[in-house]
Amino acid sequence: MIQLNNVSFATSNTGSGAVKLATDPAALDSFENALSEAVSQTLQKFGINPNSVNISIAPAATPASTDTPAAAGHSTNSSPAPTPASVSSLAPFMGNSSSSNAASTPSASSTPQPQSPTPAIDPVRSFNETYWAKQPSAVQQLQSIEDPGERSLMASQLASEGYKIDVPIMAWGWDPSQVTSLRQSYGYTWVPSALQNPIAVAPGLSVPGMQDYDPNNAPAGSIAV
Repeated sequence: MIQLNNVSFATSNTGSGAVKLATDPAALDSFENALSEAVSQTLQKFGINPNSVNISIAPAATPASTDTPAAAGHSTNSSPAPTPASVSSLAPFMGNSSSSNAASTPSASSTPQPQSPTPAIDPVRSFNETYWAKQPSAVQQLQSIEDPGERSLMASQLASEGYKIDVPIMAWGWDPSQVTSLRQSYGYTWVPSALQNPIAVAPGLSVPGMQDYDPNNAPAGSIAV
């Protein structure tokens, strides 16, 4: 049977260091015999003569204790402190913490500022303003007269002075954009001004004995559409 040497007392780690535990000699002899028999049987299975082997069992070196409580006031966390790179990688998950990296906070100058919406252009209003701006200053006065009778009277006076007066718009106060759009939809390229004869036949029609509308030859003094 194999011979065991240097079998020592068992040790245990405590908060103050390693301490030997007392062992009963009879129990220790029984343990040695059982261990020697088990090792001998294992060696014989591999074809090794147990009597030619001498095994010495000594206590292993006690590693640095990791169970010793830390001194009061010191952290027991053994994880390494995060590096600057690891801290910055956590910045997106830190919310608006005051301890987050200042470099990750966008400056006020780089933050997109809301822009005022561009006011939409009213095509009808733009057309009407352009229409009146093209008229002589004397005719433009008709635009500011609210009373229909006074407006028609002044329009007749201007017509007698030789100004081109578009009756529905200038004398009656109709909307220039709507009147012009309606005329174009019926095929008018010109209309008579005040004091001129009215159109007898609408564009595209023909009536025996009446003069057809000629879109290509506007009479002198008429108003272009």
